[in-house]
Amino acid sequence: MKQRTVLIAITAAGLLGAAGLGIGASATSEPSLMSRSDYQSLRDAIAKTTADDFAACETMKPVARGECLAEARASESVQLAELEVRYRGTVSAANNVHLARIDAAYQVARSKCFLLSGAGRDNCLIAAHAQKAHARMQAHAEINEAPVVARTHDRREG
Repeated sequence: MKQRTVLIAITAAGLLGAAGLGIGASATSEPSLMSRSDYQSLRDAIAKTTADDFAACETMKPVARGECLAEARASESVQLAELEVRYRGTVSAANNVHLARIDAAYQVARSKCFLLSGAGRDNCLIAAHAQKAHARMQAHAEINEAPVVARTHDRREG
């Protein structure tokens, strides 16, 4: 009985310590490179520009509209990622900009594929997806400064 009480006390102390560290970590935030109000006003400006771009796309013929909307969305996502870098100034945010550019290029390429039909469309989509995968692998390799190696899990029962 005494051993069980000690074990419970140690477990409770560990949990309380972990909770305390979590609270302490959340109480301190990283300093930003710009004020919150500047950040919010720039986000609002990006949203307004994107809304204007969407409105311009709506006046286009249906064939070109999809590509225009994809370009507007892609531009917005890259601008927001770049704004995060300016606001946060972290390595992670900088890496996210690179990935946002890759995803934006993929979305635009994909929208161009929908102008085609049949096997041409399929081949275009496959090429766009392959290009995105290759670019992301290169980006992750640069981020990690190590070659990306495919990991396989071999679970052998024995």
